[in-house]
Amino acid sequence: MNKIIKGRWAIFSIWLIATILLTFFQPDINAILREKGQQGTSSESPSVIADNILKKMDTTKGTSNIIVFYDKNKISNAEMTNIGDAIKEISDSKKELGITDMIDPFNVRGKKLISF
Repeated sequence: MNKIIKGRWAIFSIWLIATILLTFFQPDINAILREKGQQGTSSESPSVIADNILKKMDTTKGTSNIIVFYDKNKISNAEMTNIGDAIKEISDSKKELGITDMIDPFNVRGKKLISF
Protein backbone atom coordinates (compact mmCIF):
# COMPACT_ATOMS: atom_id res chain seq x y z
CA MET A 1 0.00 0.00 0.00
CA ASN A 2 2.86 2.40 0.81
CA LYS A 3 4.38 1.77 -2.63
CA ILE A 4 1.10 2.77 -4.27
CA ILE A 5 0.81 5.93 -2.17
CA LYS A 6 4.43 6.90 -2.86
CA GLY A 7 4.06 6.30 -6.59
CA ARG A 8 0.63 7.94 -6.97
CA TRP A 9 1.92 10.59 -9.36
CA ALA A 10 3.60 7.99 -11.55
CA ILE A 11 0.40 5.92 -11.62
CA PHE A 12 -1.66 9.05 -12.37
CA SER A 13 0.74 9.98 -15.18
CA ILE A 14 0.54 6.51 -16.71
CA TRP A 15 -3.28 6.61 -16.62
CA LEU A 16 -3.32 10.10 -18.13
CA ILE A 17 -0.95 9.16 -20.96
CA ALA A 18 -2.88 5.96 -21.66
CA THR A 19 -6.18 7.89 -21.80
CA ILE A 20 -4.76 10.46 -24.19
CA LEU A 21 -3.19 7.81 -26.46
CA LEU A 22 -6.31 5.64 -26.53
CA THR A 23 -8.50 8.67 -27.27
CA PHE A 24 -6.21 9.78 -30.07
CA PHE A 25 -5.81 6.35 -31.69
CA GLN A 26 -9.34 5.00 -31.23
CA PRO A 27 -10.88 3.51 -34.37
CA ASP A 28 -13.76 5.13 -36.27
CA ILE A 29 -16.60 2.73 -35.46
CA ASN A 30 -18.89 4.11 -38.19
CA ALA A 31 -16.14 3.60 -40.82
CA ILE A 32 -15.59 0.02 -39.66
CA LEU A 33 -19.33 -0.70 -39.78
CA ARG A 34 -19.63 0.77 -43.30
CA GLU A 35 -16.62 -1.30 -44.38
CA LYS A 36 -18.36 -4.45 -43.15
CA GLY A 37 -21.55 -3.51 -45.01
CA GLN A 38 -23.51 -2.36 -41.98
CA GLN A 39 -25.01 1.03 -41.44
CA GLY A 40 -23.38 3.29 -38.84
CA THR A 41 -25.65 5.80 -37.17
CA SER A 42 -29.18 5.37 -38.51
CA SER A 43 -31.15 8.24 -39.99
CA GLU A 44 -33.78 7.65 -37.28
CA SER A 45 -31.27 8.16 -34.49
CA PRO A 46 -32.20 11.08 -32.19
CA SER A 47 -28.81 12.72 -32.73
CA VAL A 48 -29.19 12.59 -36.53
CA ILE A 49 -32.75 13.97 -36.32
CA ALA A 50 -31.59 16.79 -34.03
CA ASP A 51 -28.71 17.60 -36.39
CA ASN A 52 -31.12 17.81 -39.35
CA ILE A 53 -33.42 20.13 -37.38
CA LEU A 54 -30.48 22.39 -36.50
CA LYS A 55 -29.40 22.52 -40.15
CA LYS A 56 -32.92 23.57 -41.17
CA MET A 57 -33.00 26.22 -38.45
CA ASP A 58 -29.69 27.71 -39.56
CA THR A 59 -31.00 28.41 -43.06
CA THR A 60 -33.83 30.68 -41.96
CA LYS A 61 -33.50 34.35 -42.64
CA GLY A 62 -34.58 37.16 -40.36
CA THR A 63 -34.51 37.55 -36.64
CA SER A 64 -36.29 36.13 -33.64
CA ASN A 65 -37.48 38.53 -31.01
CA ILE A 66 -38.95 38.16 -27.56
CA ILE A 67 -41.09 40.85 -25.99
CA VAL A 68 -41.14 40.85 -22.18
CA PHE A 69 -43.53 42.88 -20.06
CA TYR A 70 -42.34 43.49 -16.52
CA ASP A 71 -43.37 45.54 -13.54
CA LYS A 72 -41.47 45.42 -10.27
CA ASN A 73 -44.70 45.66 -8.26
CA LYS A 74 -46.86 43.33 -10.44
CA ILE A 75 -48.66 44.03 -13.66
CA SER A 76 -52.19 45.26 -12.99
CA ASN A 77 -55.32 43.91 -14.67
CA ALA A 78 -55.67 47.12 -16.70
CA GLU A 79 -52.07 46.78 -17.89
CA MET A 80 -52.69 43.12 -18.79
CA THR A 81 -55.70 44.21 -20.83
CA ASN A 82 -53.57 46.79 -22.65
CA ILE A 83 -50.84 44.18 -23.29
CA GLY A 84 -53.44 41.74 -24.64
CA ASP A 85 -54.87 44.42 -26.93
CA ALA A 86 -51.38 45.33 -28.20
CA ILE A 87 -50.54 41.68 -28.90
CA LYS A 88 -53.85 41.27 -30.76
CA GLU A 89 -53.06 44.33 -32.89
CA ILE A 90 -49.61 42.96 -33.70
CA SER A 91 -51.11 39.57 -34.52
CA ASP A 92 -53.74 41.15 -36.78
CA SER A 93 -51.01 43.12 -38.62
CA LYS A 94 -48.58 40.22 -39.11
CA LYS A 95 -48.48 40.51 -42.90
CA GLU A 96 -47.86 44.25 -42.90
CA LEU A 97 -45.15 43.89 -40.24
CA GLY A 98 -43.46 40.94 -41.98
CA ILE A 99 -44.04 38.53 -39.09
CA THR A 100 -44.08 34.90 -40.23
CA ASP A 101 -44.76 33.19 -36.91
CA MET A 102 -45.84 34.39 -33.50
CA ILE A 103 -46.47 32.62 -30.22
CA ASP A 104 -49.21 34.46 -28.38
CA PRO A 105 -49.19 33.64 -24.66
CA PHE A 106 -52.82 34.75 -24.32
CA ASN A 107 -54.17 32.31 -26.91
CA VAL A 108 -52.19 29.17 -27.65
CA ARG A 109 -54.01 26.75 -29.97
CA GLY A 110 -57.27 28.49 -29.28
CA LYS A 111 -57.03 28.08 -25.49
CA LYS A 112 -56.98 31.14 -23.34
CA LEU A 113 -53.98 30.85 -21.02
CA ILE A 114 -54.06 34.18 -19.23
CA SER A 115 -57.20 35.80 -17.98
CA PHE A 116 -57.64 39.19 -16.40
